[in-house]
Amino acid sequence: MAEDITKGKGNPEQGIVPLRNPLKEDNLEPSLLLAIIRTVITIPVVLIWIFAGLYIWIPLVIRRLGSYISAVISSAMTRDTDNVVAAGINLEHAISFFFDGFKLIFHSLGYTGRHLGEQEEKASIRAKEEFLMSTITWCIVMFVTLAIIYFV
Repeated sequence: MAEDITKGKGNPEQGIVPLRNPLKEDNLEPSLLLAIIRTVITIPVVLIWIFAGLYIWIPLVIRRLGSYISAVISSAMTRDTDNVVAAGINLEHAISFFFDGFKLIFHSLGYTGRHLGEQEEKASIRAKEEFLMSTITWCIVMFVTLAIIYFV
């Protein structure tokens, strides 16, 4: 009986009628105003993600590719494939990182009809580490480029 109530069927014999969810509209089409507001918010978020995502993604892929190549070389010498599998998974995640960001933006802004849960603290710390590593990488690239331009 509790399942029937949660599914919205209710039990008319006992006079139990489920409450209507005021946040869930019968009309699945969003209003024009909501669509405009969502678009006004989405455009700057996507533009910021393009720059922030590329800022982190390029060094991330380079580091993970280096890690993968090192794991393959190590595995060829030791015949231990565990490191190659782990490095391959990390490389796969690094490759899809930038594009997954767009999926998460649209998902979290309600374009898919579902919402994300809260971010774990561990994931937040990992994101800060990646940003720090990307900043260090880009600083090194900038200093090397400036040194080459200056001394050449």
